[in-house]
Formats: sequence, structure tokens, C-alpha cells
Amino acid sequence: MPLDAITLNALICELEGAIVGAKIDKIHQPEREELFFSLRSRSGNTRLYLSAAANHPGIRLADERRDNPAAPPMFCMLLRKRLVGGRISAISQQGMERAVSIAIDCYDELGDETKNTVVVELQGRHSNIILVDGDGRIIDCLKRIDSEMSEKRQLLPGLFYRVPPAPEKIQLLDFDRAAFLARLSEKADETLDQVILKSYLGVSPLIAREIAFRTALDASPAVFRLDESARGRAADEMEALCARVREQRYEPMLLYRSGEELAFDFTFMPILQYGASAVCRKQTRFSDLLLAYYDRRERAERIRRRTHDMQKIIQTQRDRLVRKLSSQREELKKSVDREGLRIRGDLLTANLYRVERGAKSVTVTNFYDENEGELTIALDVRLNPQQNAQKYYKDYAKAKNAEQALTEQIAAGERERAYLESVLQEIARAETEKDVSEIREELKENGYLARAKGEKGKKQPPLTPPVEYRTTDGFAVFAGRNNRQNEQLTLRTAFKSDWWFHTQKIPGSHVILVCEGEQPTDLAMTEAAMIAAYHSQASESALVPVDYTQVRHVKKLYGGKTGMVNYENFQTAFVTPDKKRVESMRIQGDQR
Repeated sequence: MPLDAITLNALICELEGAIVGAKIDKIHQPEREELFFSLRSRSGNTRLYLSAAANHPGIRLADERRDNPAAPPMFCMLLRKRLVGGRISAISQQGMERAVSIAIDCYDELGDETKNTVVVELQGRHSNIILVDGDGRIIDCLKRIDSEMSEKRQLLPGLFYRVPPAPEKIQLLDFDRAAFLARLSEKADETLDQVILKSYLGVSPLIAREIAFRTALDASPAVFRLDESARGRAADEMEALCARVREQRYEPMLLYRSGEELAFDFTFMPILQYGASAVCRKQTRFSDLLLAYYDRRERAERIRRRTHDMQKIIQTQRDRLVRKLSSQREELKKSVDREGLRIRGDLLTANLYRVERGAKSVTVTNFYDENEGELTIALDVRLNPQQNAQKYYKDYAKAKNAEQALTEQIAAGERERAYLESVLQEIARAETEKDVSEIREELKENGYLARAKGEKGKKQPPLTPPVEYRTTDGFAVFAGRNNRQNEQLTLRTAFKSDWWFHTQKIPGSHVILVCEGEQPTDLAMTEAAMIAAYHSQASESALVPVDYTQVRHVKKLYGGKTGMVNYENFQTAFVTPDKKRVESMRIQGDQR
């Protein structure tokens, strides 16, 4: 759900007490459409998050830290120059629109006091962040809009800032009972929620449906068409909504469907329309509400953007390798049938006297055949009989050598294909930007990505810890997040007596069951195998084969890519990964 105008109004009421009077200490732009203002005040330090992303525009307080680009974008540098050291004097909403103005008292290079305003427009794909000076002129925008992009409204440096044109709707706080009842009579062919949505500015579809539901006490759209008595109840509900907004009686509510972990909606008041199929959970602050709703979605979107280039490169390499392996297997198949070449050479050598110069073929008795049948041998008219026989021997020798070379090349290609598949699995399971950075570093180490100029020889940051679990009976289990972690975990960290788990011939993480000198229980072994299946390409499958052996039997594959190993003395378990059960065993402190 996008941030609607009334919820935004509730958020601004909350932000007003938290940021007004605070001094802007730092400004960062970790993503193209996101900004963080670090603020200092007498009540403590905080961070203000602004986003003009089309799918999750917003403004809220934030605690999270992000990796910043090596060089700040130009818009970020401009904001730093104009705003750092300034103090926020006011924050307000433009009517009941989805637009916020943050007034900032600053000082210019000469020490003179100036006033700037940061305007955050939260309107889907038209969202923007605009810096306006004290005269109302645009200094610059996060997204510049010229006349070719929009004939109605341009946003360019030097132009006067104009608020977005408002739709022809009534302000909610200007609600008039008589006019509302008259409107319902005129729109008898429309449902109540449709009338509210089309008539009043700032009311979201969720709230319009909620008013209709509370009026008719039924979620069926058919009963939204009301008689005269029900119209009176609808007017009462609208007056109650206006009173809630006017008195700022807001309650941050997240809506969850039964049995689901992610909220599907949020709002500023209790919602009744879903009955027992959904539950409202009240949050402490609207900033917490927005963080809880958007965090996982935003994080997934950021990771998708940051892994897009890697995924494309690896998929291209994998597909090219698959085609190459197919071609090599066809060549190998031909080389296996090479005995026919040697036989033809022998038969030609034995029948040279019968071959006429310039002949295209010769038919001879095949003394290699038990029945001594005849065999027709094709000849190259450019060669004499002896040269034709020698050509068959050379082709035979070439095919014999090719079999050995192709066998080795196919084996190496299969190992590389398995590695590329494992990297694609890593990318699919990446949870944090740190995970993405480690995968990128792994690909640079293995030559799939080029290092930036000056990056070679630079000391790399330490690896993040693997994912940690605790089995039902108390054994520690660790799962690598990527191939670099897999190698570190299995070959350097784990003890020889610990147990190693990995899905059989399926890309996935190395999983280590820590024994600490004890004999692991059957339950611990089963749950460790389940964790290995969960951290693999087969996480959605049933009866996944998982090989397990002690770490002492696992060795690094000679000449193999990062994380590639050989293992022996193993057994195989078949388990079905249960997401809820696995996540319940996870040590939550490692989720960054």
C-alpha cells in the first residue's frame, strides 16, 4: 500500500516533535532515490529517511545503516553544501496531499542566515525530492522534469516551485453532512466506497471500504448501495473519521493475514472489514510501522538492483558453458566410434593395388567382419591410395587423443557449471548488502568480474559470520551464506570431528553440525540435514537428498573454484525442508 495522505498527516504529527529544532549533521545518499539526514538535538541523535522511489516513497525516522557509494552523487553534495549545519524549523503537509515541506534555517558562505525548504512529494512514480530557496525558486531536484517529460509541470533549477495540481475533490476536513447526503442521493448507482473515494481528498481505498463496512456491517459491495436510513449511518461514520483527523487521534496499525509473517497493509485506525481473516497489530510509532512494512520489501528491491549485473553475467556464462558442454559431448560421442577409421585404414592398406587413382570410393572385403561382408570406403579424389589410408589413420589418432582431452574438458566444464549454479543460488538467497558485497568479491577473486582501478591489492574486509542455528536439543549448526564463507567454514573453522552436510548434486550451502566432542543425536542430524536442504536450490522441494560425513572426509577440490570440495565416506538422508521449523531454530541476532 502506498503512504496515504491521512497516514502521512499522522506521521508528520509524530515527526514534528522528533525533528523540529534538530541540527542537520550529515547527509548521505546510499541509493539513487533515497536520502538519510543525520540529526542532532538536545533529546539525542536520530536519522531522517527520505525516499522518492516509485514503489516505496516515504519519510520516517530510521535507525538502520547503509553502505554509501565511494563518491557521493551531485544532488547529495548540493544538499550537504546548502543544509549541513542548518536547523529544522518546521515540518508540514501541503493540505491533505501526499507532499511534505521541511523548512530549514541555514547560513550561506558569508555567514548570512538563509531559509531553504526540502519538499518531499510522495506520489508513486512521480515522487521527487526538491530543494527550494527562500524566494520559492527551485535550487535543484532529485529528478529533473523538463517540458518534454511533462507539459503541465516542470521541475528545473531556477523555476518557481509550484505544488502539484490537486484533483477536483473535497478536503476531508471540509466535510459537510448535508452535501454528503445529497451526493449519495445523486450517486445512487455507485457503491458507498466509490462515492467516498471519488469525492474526498486524502481518503484511501482501504478507509473508504472501512467506512462502507461499518455503515452496513457487511463486507459485501452489494450492500454499499444504501437506503435513506443507512445513508445517515454513513454520514455518522464520515463525521467520526473527520473528528479523528481533526483531533489527531491516530493509531499506527499493521494488518496481517492469518498465518502470514509479512503485513499486507497499514493504516491509522483499527480495521474491522476483514473479520477473522486478518488481525490489526498496534505499533509504537508510525516510523516503526513504516519500517516494519517496507524494510524487507525495500531490502529485497535494493538487493535485486545490486545483484542484477552479477546475475546477468553469471547466467550468460552458465548458458554459454551449457552450450559448449553439449557440443563437446557430441564430439566425444563421435570420437568413441573411432574404430571404424582404423579399420578403413587397414583395409585400404591391404587393398592398395585395387584402388584406382582418382576414384571416389572402393569396395573391399571386410576381414574384420565374421561373415567377411563387403565394405565401401569413401576416398578423397585429391589423394593417392596410400595418402587416403594415412588420412584414416591420422583421423583415428586424432579421435583417440580427442577422447581423452574432451573427457577432461567436460569434467572441468561440469565443475565450473556447478560453481556457477552455486553462485546463482547465493545471489537468490542474499539477505543483506554485505552478502552482496561478499559475493561480488568472490566473483572478482575467480575472474568473473573485473576489479576497479586501484582496488587490486586492497585489503578486503573480514567475512561476516555464517547463519547460525540451534537444534531442538541444543546443538549449534552453521550455514555458509556464499562460497567464500562455505570454504572458510568447512576447511578452516570446523573441527575434523564435526559433521558436514550438503545437498546431493544440488547447489547449496555448506552446513556444519558442531559436536564439541559429543555424539550428535538423530534429531540434531535430521535438523542439520533439513537446514542444508533449506539453504539450497531445492528449498521448495520434498525428500531432498542430503549427503553428510565428518569434516575430516571433506577436502578442497584441486584446482577448483572457491568453495568447491570433494568428500568421501558419506551417507545420504532424504528430508523435506520446513521453513517455519528452520526459521524457528535460527539465532535471530545474526540477521542484520
